[in-house]
Amino acid sequence: MKFSIRYKTLLSYGIVLILAFAAQVMIFTAAREFIYQQVVYLHREKAVHASDFIKQFSDGIELDLVTLGRNYFRLDESEPTEIIHLMNLTLQRNRFFKEISILTPSGRELVKVNRYTGTDTKLDFEIPTGEFVIALAGKQAVSKVFYAQQSKIPLVDYYSPLTTEKGIVAGVIKSRVQLDGLWDLVSQIRVGDTGYAYIVDDEGRLIAHPDIDLVLANPNYGGRKIISALSAVPTPSLTPDDYLYKNERNIPVIANGVTIPFLNWAVIVEQPVSEAFSRLNLLQNLFYSTMFGSIVLAFAASILLSRSLTRPILRLQTATRSMTAGDLSHEVDIRTGDEVEQLARSFNIMASRLRVSISELRGNIKELQDQKSRLDVSTRELEKEKQLVEIERRRLEVVLAGINDGVIAVDKDRMVTFINPAAVKITGFTQFGSGSLTDIFRIFDKDGELLPDVYCSLKPELPEGVGFEKDNLKMITSGNKTYYVNLTVSRIKDRESMNLGGIITFHDVTGEQELEQMKLDFVSMSAHELRTPLTTVMGYISFLQEPGVIDKLSNVEKEYVNRVSISANRLNELIKNLLAVAKIEQGKMQVEPATLDLPGLVSRVIADYQNLAQSKGLSLSFTPPSGNVLPVLADAMRVEEILTNLIGNAITYTPHGSVAIGIRQNGDFVETFVTDTGQGIPESALPHLFTKFYRIQGALESGSKGTGLGLFICKNIVTAHGGKIWVESAEGKGSTFTFSLPVARPAAGVVA
Repeated sequence: MKFSIRYKTLLSYGIVLILAFAAQVMIFTAAREFIYQQVVYLHREKAVHASDFIKQFSDGIELDLVTLGRNYFRLDESEPTEIIHLMNLTLQRNRFFKEISILTPSGRELVKVNRYTGTDTKLDFEIPTGEFVIALAGKQAVSKVFYAQQSKIPLVDYYSPLTTEKGIVAGVIKSRVQLDGLWDLVSQIRVGDTGYAYIVDDEGRLIAHPDIDLVLANPNYGGRKIISALSAVPTPSLTPDDYLYKNERNIPVIANGVTIPFLNWAVIVEQPVSEAFSRLNLLQNLFYSTMFGSIVLAFAASILLSRSLTRPILRLQTATRSMTAGDLSHEVDIRTGDEVEQLARSFNIMASRLRVSISELRGNIKELQDQKSRLDVSTRELEKEKQLVEIERRRLEVVLAGINDGVIAVDKDRMVTFINPAAVKITGFTQFGSGSLTDIFRIFDKDGELLPDVYCSLKPELPEGVGFEKDNLKMITSGNKTYYVNLTVSRIKDRESMNLGGIITFHDVTGEQELEQMKLDFVSMSAHELRTPLTTVMGYISFLQEPGVIDKLSNVEKEYVNRVSISANRLNELIKNLLAVAKIEQGKMQVEPATLDLPGLVSRVIADYQNLAQSKGLSLSFTPPSGNVLPVLADAMRVEEILTNLIGNAITYTPHGSVAIGIRQNGDFVETFVTDTGQGIPESALPHLFTKFYRIQGALESGSKGTGLGLFICKNIVTAHGGKIWVESAEGKGSTFTFSLPVARPAAGVVA
């Protein structure tokens, strides 16, 4: 069956509209599903964030109980007042403890201290519970949640084993903990304008909620599918409807959550459906209204278009038939002012040119024969050039075969054309001319995999020479063997600037990398192992320096305690620096940039050092910038670490005179400088000043008790912010240390 152009046009428009409508429906459906999944994912991420805080809350309680247990056996058991004092200190450190008691393995209470009533003289026997038995087995345990009879505040009992230094469980520490501290935590977690989080126990009972009155009513939400699913073991698969329910205010909400390990509680984040999908509903209304209008307008336009097309096309059809019959003189006169008129003109021009082309065709045949002869000559010359290139290639292969480092030659398509014995030994690849770089190895840096387009770019517009050079890259061969190499890639071009390929050279540094990693692991492990006993030592020093204790010591003993405290703090600072260096070397140091008022931070740090400067007779000053200095984008804690190090060094190495701090803006960066009138730094030491473990030899060395890590850490912190740090110094004239931080620019379209 044949159809006219008009009907075909109408049918085509109809099909296009139907397909467009179907595509829009599919896109809208996919968008709705995507938004739904994103909402569920966002709620889960919020719940995970909240569960981390709850885990920290629980870990803090466990740590206090473990610390109490360790210190218990260091005291004289015949002096109960010391034990009671230690328990009271634990109550003071953690405001969530309501009561602490120490039990024998049979369950008899030895001593009990209550936050509100003090020491309890009425001691009972603990009925052995499952949690008590777990604690006697040497593990931490937590009871189920229960509620205070009068205040209705949720409570929970923590059981911690009381273990001797020989690892024998000699009793149990039982602590009653008030969970009202979790109320403030959940009230800070918001989703949108009206979304919030709440916590339930393994039976679905409410523990924490932004509405405190609701918590005191002790409702049970175990009937909600999302809560019952999180409590089930294993967790069942959830359908989209399982995330939806009506809350206690009868408002439809969407929710998601996670369980908290060890406690078996659940954090739920919920948000009203009306808010979560408000933009989706607006998009749906807009979609249907625009689609309906588009259908009406398109149908009307298709009718008018079909009429305007058929008439001139029929005239063109008549002219075409005449040309087919051999009449090249026939012309078409169409004046529609559109493409059809242009088609008619093109038809007339084509007929005219066709007449000319037929007459010229015969003359072109001879010219083509002449071009063929010239092409044969060019082909022979090209063959000679190819032979010369092959000779040069063979010479290059002889040279590369004698190099100890791995060398791979590739063509402009990065296909392997040569690989020397050293590269074969590492990669195990021998199939010349049939493999690409990804068939031989994969290259990784600290940020992830580097593609061949990055490290072996052979674009014709790039210059000849070394195009990529980087050390300590990870190479994984096709045989899944891992090496660490220093990689260099060079581009090669001939005299006509045609990119023939490149040379890839890699030096195996796997042994050096493994040795460096062993050194970093040893330093990190040693620092961590020293931190635990040092924390205990500092805890005892802090105890000895309390007014009620240190007053009982003689002046000599007080001096000993003060010296031990100074040495412990110095050792603690050394351990912190070693751990910081380990993180830097392993690429794990992180900064959290935020908008920072730099002059305010400098003023606070200077205030901390005024007493030290005055004790040495130095003038410590800060001159605020004369004009407005924009805030910087930086991590306040890290910047304070830089200032502390630079100001502390300036005071240490300045025997008399002054230390001055200033701030100035330089383009898109704000520069902070610390100037002293000290002894100055030798010129030979300046290039090494920011390297790890470097200490100046000579007069400055006698006044230093540092490790040579401070300036190394400062440089890496500044570099992580995208800034720079440098020093200007001359012996006998003092020094000026300067570092720059980027200005915090407001995002486009955001009102600051």
